[in-house]
Amino acid sequence: MAGWFAAGTAIIAMLQKSDLRLKQGLIIHTVLYGIHFALLGLPTAVISCVIAL
Repeated sequence: MAGWFAAGTAIIAMLQKSDLRLKQGLIIHTVLYGIHFALLGLPTAVISCVIAL
């Protein structure tokens, strides 16, 4: 479910007209993907998300 929430958050973030709201949405998106990858047991992907933040 975390992956679906992350994908939905990315779509909603891209629809924002304000740069600040876009960046906030992408931060939430990256955190949710990090949680998703952690639950899947993929440490390299989690590290990638941490670097992206």
